Amino acid sequence: MDVGLADRIMFGSSQAISMLVLRERVKDLKAANPDRYSGLKGTGFDYEEPVDIMAAIKDRNGGVYLDQGALAMIQAGKVRNVL
Repeated sequence: MDVGLADRIMFGSSQAISMLVLRERVKDLKAANPDRYSGLKGTGFDYEEPVDIMAAIKDRNGGVYLDQGALAMIQAGKVRNVL
């Protein structure tokens, strides 16, 4: 997604509308790849999928990971949890 467009969506409309748009976009992404995080099991990385992404962002002040390629590296064993 274009960062400028994302900023305009997030900051250019009411929070209620932004929440609805983001919620629908996340739903589309989950539907496109429902097993995306299943490879984390057994790697030492904990993962808890939030039921409501906006609640996780707003109420917990973050704690949400949007994968930018590290997930494949973790699943391939190139990154490991040492804790």
